[in-house]
Amino acid sequence: MLKLLHNYTKIANFAKKETMINVQNAFPFRKATGIIYFDNAATTQKPAVVINAIADFYINSNANVHRGNYALSQKASKMYEDAREAVAKFINADQEEIVFTSGATESLNIVAQCFCNSFSKAKSNNADLSIILTTEAEHHSNIVPFQYHCLNHPVDQLKFIPADKKTGEIDIENLISGIKSDGNTIKMITIAQITNTLGTVNDVKRIIAAAHEQDIPVCVDGAQSIAHMPIDVKDLDCDFFVFSGHKMYAPMGIGVLYGKKELLKMMPPFKYGGGMITHVGKAETDFQESPYKFEAGTPNVEGAVGLHAAIDFISEVGMDNIKEYEDHLLSYTIERFKEVPKLKVIGNPKSGIISFVIDGMKNDEVAEKLDMFRIAMRSGTHCAHPIMTKLGFAKEGTVRMSFAAYNTVEEINYVTEVLKKITNNK
Repeated sequence: MLKLLHNYTKIANFAKKETMINVQNAFPFRKATGIIYFDNAATTQKPAVVINAIADFYINSNANVHRGNYALSQKASKMYEDAREAVAKFINADQEEIVFTSGATESLNIVAQCFCNSFSKAKSNNADLSIILTTEAEHHSNIVPFQYHCLNHPVDQLKFIPADKKTGEIDIENLISGIKSDGNTIKMITIAQITNTLGTVNDVKRIIAAAHEQDIPVCVDGAQSIAHMPIDVKDLDCDFFVFSGHKMYAPMGIGVLYGKKELLKMMPPFKYGGGMITHVGKAETDFQESPYKFEAGTPNVEGAVGLHAAIDFISEVGMDNIKEYEDHLLSYTIERFKEVPKLKVIGNPKSGIISFVIDGMKNDEVAEKLDMFRIAMRSGTHCAHPIMTKLGFAKEGTVRMSFAAYNTVEEINYVTEVLKKITNNK
């Protein structure tokens, strides 16, 4: 109890900072709906500055980009490229290394279809195959694209780094040992920085360093980390980094593929059409350089504008402030949940996510009863069947509570008391 009170005081003092109070007031959703929203790993709510930026674009700046010499088109084009520059600065990349996509899923499909198709390690080793290595704890978006690449390219095989049956964590020491012993057959590694089911934080920087010693490229799924911790792709030295805007207070339908420029240069386009060519003849076509060769068709300009506004919002609040605040919320929630009868937290959550089950209650029943008290929380397998199966939750999965910078201690207290009530009434 003393620890709990200490944590509460710590969070309460932190929450009184003007910055975090302003964050909570910045989201119209909170006042408009009265819903206590804890499904942030699926998508976040949007601050007014993002909503207004999108509306302002359509009112004052709507035109197709890179297509017109008139002033309005040039204005829209500048806004689109300014967004690319903002993304590059946000993750410490070069502007030409930022490809706009529809989200992390499309970004991972580009890596699977364009990079994996272009790079064949089996030709340069003593084996007849090469391995694409991922983990049992990945979101389906970091499994299925590579799975289908391997089905169409039998020389490549998808293999899984096993997760612990109790914690869902990856044995990093074992992984690094495997990288050193099998480096000549591993074509690439693709791994989440934070898992979407358990909030496990993988030491991707260490994995990347070990992989690069064996000339193995690494793709990092940053969908769950981009809104919760500072990201520096040059410091990580990752070869690819992917994320979605809608999980970081930006609109749906916009995402990013970061790729080292030498890798993007060697990759063919992902889709074909207008905007990504320099010349089209009847028999052949010349493509633009990266990133434009990956952005065929009319791009999601308003999404890029909204993403820019979201980045400005996060930068103004301070990513370090957000991380510190959310880490306090996480530890506080874990302590409070100890008061809920028969509630079991799954794994060892370290960032932004808590998965739990309540003995004697179905997960859907828990989520539906929470909804009756205007609490939005997700139940199910969370697009992560392999890890749910490994942990013994293949059928029903878990209830998942996930945090954002606008969540509060008061909301956590309310959720805890509601969980106590529905558990006692069972």
